[in-house]
Amino acid sequence: VTNFVPGSPYTVSFVAANRPWFHPCTLHVNVSGSLSQIVPLTTVFERYEYTFVASGTSAVLRFTNVANEANSNLDTTCFVDDIYVEEFTVANGGFETPSL
Repeated sequence: VTNFVPGSPYTVSFVAANRPWFHPCTLHVNVSGSLSQIVPLTTVFERYEYTFVASGTSAVLRFTNVANEANSNLDTTCFVDDIYVEEFTVANGGFETPSL
């Protein structure tokens, strides 16, 4: 992922689910090698999101199924979809009432 402003917060959002009727999976979400989120999945697609601070102008976003590492002979398939990264913003971040 490119075009980050170093030091600025961003939100990564995605939907994910475990394969129905199979063994559960756990997803690790990493941004440039730093573990950012551990997500134990259900069999229903749910939206997950978290905020991180960019350390450079680009980053590697990686999703890893860690349940499969411990159970290599079991089907622990994870489904991930609708991934996006956007700058984190706060609506009307000021304290003035009314706006000056």
